[in-house]
Amino acid sequence: LIPHYLNFINGIVNADNLPMILSRVLFQSNTILKAIREIIVKSIFEMLEEFSKDYEGYIHFYLYFKEKLKTGFINDSCNRWKFSKLFRYHTSKSDGTMISLSDYVYRMKEQQQYIYYMTGHNWSDMENSAYVEMLMKKDLEVIYMTDEIDEWCLEHLQDFDGKTLMAVNSVDLVLPQDDDEVQTFKQNETSLKNLCSFIKDIVEEKVEEVVVSKRMVTRAACIVTARGALSGNKKRIMNLKSLSEWHNSDGIRQTYTNKVILEINPSESFIRKLQDQLNGDSCELLMKVDVQTMCDSAMFDAGLLSDVHLFSELLLKKMYAVVSNFNKEMNTKPDTL
Repeated sequence: LIPHYLNFINGIVNADNLPMILSRVLFQSNTILKAIREIIVKSIFEMLEEFSKDYEGYIHFYLYFKEKLKTGFINDSCNRWKFSKLFRYHTSKSDGTMISLSDYVYRMKEQQQYIYYMTGHNWSDMENSAYVEMLMKKDLEVIYMTDEIDEWCLEHLQDFDGKTLMAVNSVDLVLPQDDDEVQTFKQNETSLKNLCSFIKDIVEEKVEEVVVSKRMVTRAACIVTARGALSGNKKRIMNLKSLSEWHNSDGIRQTYTNKVILEINPSESFIRKLQDQLNGDSCELLMKVDVQTMCDSAMFDAGLLSDVHLFSELLLKKMYAVVSNFNKEMNTKPDTL
């Protein structure tokens, strides 16, 4: 009488008009049973919506049955709006509590157009991510989605209450900017055009494009997801579940390829140093090691780094270069000790 994703609900239905004998086929197609099913599902949603007003009780229930609710959201297209009102998330402003999407929309800034979210393994890690730095600076709230099933829910949860959901690690991220910020960004794009091309030539096998970022404050670089590509978190989940590979009709093994974009922070000291070195007479080999290390570090943060051993070798090369330069400087200037 109830959908499988609501099978945690138990009860008794008292109806006078049910036929005494029904085959399995007739049981599933009986119009009275269909009507009863619709009434039961409607009553369950009304009960859950009323229950959700009790924060502590509902959160205890939600943490236990959230996967059932999210499975229902994916499978039951007619009731997705009702399911989405039952979801609860940690956010950058919720101080460890969980809020609904309705609460988020109510708390949005006056000119805010989007519901910002991020998917990941746990909300404490996302809180320290490069992707949320500028949103934090602008006092914009970010929803942290930590359940694996959230990645599949997002294929259907594209807007809520007239507001579009936007991933903070997407290439399409839109942030509110004043005229000065827009002008500064355009100037940075022009001044760093050659550096972006230089970096792209070095890491072209790993990234599709290198661009100037508007989402970072303190980090040098980050990896963002290209349009239509898997997010780093979804790729991680699929790898864990061995879903990243399959065989086509010819029996040839196929893998999901992630198209990613490397964004660089124009105000970060490391990027400014690379720009100065590119315009100067610095060792190109050392610059390449710096760029590769920066790119792999950003890939690691995004959960997309596949060759950890190569990354460790790059770090060792970088450490060796730093120590060599330090020793050389100490030999020429022994009084500095």
